[in-house]
Amino acid sequence: QLFRDTGTTHLIVVSGFHVGIVFGIFYRLVYLLLVWCTALPNYIAVQRIAAALAMPIAAGYTWLAGAEPTAVRALLVAAIYALAKITGRDATSGRTLLLAFLTVILIWPGYQFEASCHLTFAALLGLHCGCSCLTQYSTESSWREHWFVKSVVLSTFASLYTMPVVLAWFQTIVPLSFAINVIAIPLFSAIFIVGSGVGLLSQFLSLPGSNFILAVVLEAGELFLRLLKAAAHGATYLGL
Repeated sequence: QLFRDTGTTHLIVVSGFHVGIVFGIFYRLVYLLLVWCTALPNYIAVQRIAAALAMPIAAGYTWLAGAEPTAVRALLVAAIYALAKITGRDATSGRTLLLAFLTVILIWPGYQFEASCHLTFAALLGLHCGCSCLTQYSTESSWREHWFVKSVVLSTFASLYTMPVVLAWFQTIVPLSFAINVIAIPLFSAIFIVGSGVGLLSQFLSLPGSNFILAVVLEAGELFLRLLKAAAHGATYLGL
């Protein structure tokens, strides 16, 4: 109920959102690790290797999550994005998004009439426009290159583009969900996906400090829920 009241239900439903987040996070982590640990001089080569290594991780997550239809479709979209990276094409171009859409509806005819399709591709279109905006207005030393700023900008675009779809399909919208999601999405991703993933992996490998990491993640998760509850109370108080 708390997530429904704040318009953040998508955070706790195993869906394309999670698959996209897992792929994006591990792509970035592998990319940074390659840049730090190797002497690969070619920027494109690093991108290709990172995309190739992040894809199996996203596939593994989809399988562990039960291979829900929405997650499988999102995995296919991620695979097309990864293929564009591997082949040296612009993965954020409108052509890649169009190819992903056409591929999905060819495999699942009728999917284009479902709410999940409209939500997924509205969010992807928002991310595409957000990436274009960041690329157009950023420079190498710009504050826009900061990862948190990028997260906020992309979350903002995704929320803006999905709002009309939510309103059209469900005839309801949480006015403050836009502002809440801008902060909630990066925090949720950092705590529950990255934090818990690192904690569980370290515990599986019996690394020292694994219990401490999981304890920190649990505390951070409880703090996140308290902040979300405060946001819900604030929205109710303001009549929103």
